[in-house]
Amino acid sequence: MLSTIELNPQDLVPSVSIEAIVRRRDALIAAYRQLRQAVEDHVKPLEAVGIHGPSVMLGRGSANPVSMLDPEADDFVRKTIDSSAWAYLMNESGLRTFFDATARKEWDAKVYNHEVPPLTLENIRFTFEAIHGARDEYFDRGVIAVFKRLSWDYKTNQPFKFGKRIIMTRFVDVWGGTRNQKYISTSHTTTNELDDLVRIFSLLDGKPEPDHRGAMYHAISPSITAKVQSIDLEYFSIRWFLKGTGHITFKRPELVDRLNSIIAKHYPGALPEPR
Repeated sequence: MLSTIELNPQDLVPSVSIEAIVRRRDALIAAYRQLRQAVEDHVKPLEAVGIHGPSVMLGRGSANPVSMLDPEADDFVRKTIDSSAWAYLMNESGLRTFFDATARKEWDAKVYNHEVPPLTLENIRFTFEAIHGARDEYFDRGVIAVFKRLSWDYKTNQPFKFGKRIIMTRFVDVWGGTRNQKYISTSHTTTNELDDLVRIFSLLDGKPEPDHRGAMYHAISPSITAKVQSIDLEYFSIRWFLKGTGHITFKRPELVDRLNSIIAKHYPGALPEPR
């Protein structure tokens, strides 16, 4: 499909200047460092005469994991700013769409834990190119992940390939005692995997990758809220039940055959011999 290519990150986020974002980020961090130093210069003389109120106020706490007076606060502030900026750029560029469910989870964890690289033009270009270059891997990995997710407790599921219909356990989250007291909510895990499936079908069908911001979660949730237990989509229809299972019926058998070819590539001999 695609190999590693050289990208201009600005082409992926045309609504805002990436260079301007990096400049403002640098200016903000510099301004913060100057502010911290100015505060420290005023606090130290007060502490010298026994007035510790300001240092206590600016110290560590539940809302402040790092004291503003600690030099390490510079790094904490930088990582906080960079994590927010990376999340914004990834969403606005549409690159997050290339991720399968596993990659999305890994990326979100890096943003949450402030483990993203420093926000520089070089790092932005390198990251964007790496994601483009790995999209084949994400593509195949999404197919395999959905394949492994299937439950083999039902006759409609075939353990070595996708068939006409699959049944997923825990398709929706269900809790409550009696039938009339049961509550159903949309499963983020399931909708992430369905996003992978829709993305795979779209690419195999020669269509652009769907934007993750129009995800399956938003397609399924209104039906669950309205207590409608089925939905009809472009590539498959879905019906779910109070025990939490979901029946997914495929509409395009030729695309399912291509999915099975991907499985065979990663698991040679997995598909049964034709009769």
